[in-house]
Amino acid sequence: MTAPHHIRSFKRDDFMSWLERRGASLADITNPYEVIRYKMWTPEDKARPSTHIVYKRGNDTLTYTGQARKHYENFCDDEGRGL
Repeated sequence: MTAPHHIRSFKRDDFMSWLERRGASLADITNPYEVIRYKMWTPEDKARPSTHIVYKRGNDTLTYTGQARKHYENFCDDEGRGL
């Protein structure tokens, strides 16, 4: 499944729980456009975990940074399998 393009389809609370179960560290958002901010190790990380952010634009569409899109798609796949 692909990550949603619009905020109304984004399952923020469920995604946050999924991230925490996989060792992510949730962080406070730093501006009104951030939907979620977290740190999580990825295979590319060498010294410390990377920060990943999902932003909401003024028209309520979403932008993903880091590996956030990939993580959300993995979350959707797990949710579809009942994990």
